Amino acid sequence: MGAYERIGRHDSKWDGLARMAIGLMADGRSGRNPSVSASQGGARELSRSAVERGCTDPLVRYAAVRYRQSDLQRADLELANALREVANDMEQSGYHPFHKLYATLRAAEALEVNLPKKDSVPDLASPEAQTVEAMYHRAFGHLLDALRDRDVPEEEIYLMSREFLQQMVLQPRRFTEFGEQLDHELQKLWPDSARANLARGWFQNTHAWLARGHGFAGSVTEEAGRLFASRSRAAEQALLQAWAEDPTEHRIPTAMIDICLNLGRSRPEMEQWFQRGMKVASNNYRACSAKLNYLRPSWYGSPEIMLEFGRECVRNTNWTGSVPLILMDAHSYLSSYGRSTEAEQHQYWLRPEVWPDLKSVYEEILRRFPNQPGWHHNYAWFAYQCEAWDDLNEQLRLLGPVNYEYFGGQAAFNRIVEDAKKHAKP
Repeated sequence: MGAYERIGRHDSKWDGLARMAIGLMADGRSGRNPSVSASQGGARELSRSAVERGCTDPLVRYAAVRYRQSDLQRADLELANALREVANDMEQSGYHPFHKLYATLRAAEALEVNLPKKDSVPDLASPEAQTVEAMYHRAFGHLLDALRDRDVPEEEIYLMSREFLQQMVLQPRRFTEFGEQLDHELQKLWPDSARANLARGWFQNTHAWLARGHGFAGSVTEEAGRLFASRSRAAEQALLQAWAEDPTEHRIPTAMIDICLNLGRSRPEMEQWFQRGMKVASNNYRACSAKLNYLRPSWYGSPEIMLEFGRECVRNTNWTGSVPLILMDAHSYLSSYGRSTEAEQHQYWLRPEVWPDLKSVYEEILRRFPNQPGWHHNYAWFAYQCEAWDDLNEQLRLLGPVNYEYFGGQAAFNRIVEDAKKHAKP
């Protein structure tokens, strides 16, 4: 809001709408409004009304265009070109590099989705591809300029760095080029920042997996294994430094669980980081998920150990939020582990021990989130998978407005209802 007041293009015809739109953007970004989608939807409508009244301010126009489509991987060319026009206007304005970064990055993302194809793949030699590449480089320049501002909130250091590099993951050459330079700049500009070192740890860990690939150990070359280990150790050092700077940041021990997996650290060491993560944030679903991954039979655990931990996530009342869903995650993984056909996977859900576990998950989730009836959809879906007909009929009765898409469409939902009726008690 301060940026708009100082730099924005003002007029009484749209100022009120613009201020309300920017306020909603700030609410979504800062977490003041728990519904980011609601903040973005409100900002879109208000900013669009401001533009209709003649507003030419690039920040307001960005909101009007950007929030038309939440997932820019589905953006059409018209939206991509509108974002590019706003980004070009933003770059010529006096707005902060933070604003310029996001306007340029989102335009590049949408334009990349719409690159012309050659032999069914994007034509990277086309003029359009060169435009996208140039825009990514401009966005990176804005990122570095933003990082040089010592007044930038530390959380934004992490978010800006990760948001930018996340867009590069599918292009390993680009990810390496930008990531290594960004890692150097973060060390130089913010050496004592826990959030900056957290970002560095995320980059090095992601970089490690890009080198290794996600195949079985036997498919990893000697060079890939060497890079995986060295980059994982670099991530470990960055995260240890971050933890020394801020032992209240729950994302640091959570990330360290992943590094324990990468480097083959002992289970007691992994458990120490897990306990730290849960102590700082009792609803740390991500830490539980990272531990569950460590306990997979393909890494350092077994199906029995995974399920034992999943059941603990349901029973432990000190762990809050959606942590009980870890038991469902364990069963979902095991339903396909060592089972290549749909018939084999279907038989897993019919095992007598599976449904009592899943029922305990959703009973606990509904107890914790009584005002979120959408969980009845999940409850019903897994009751159907497990052929728990009595429970399925009960959950269908409690669904309320049906999200047909969750069940695979209205026709698929109707088939579930018919099957439930056939098995209903007389």
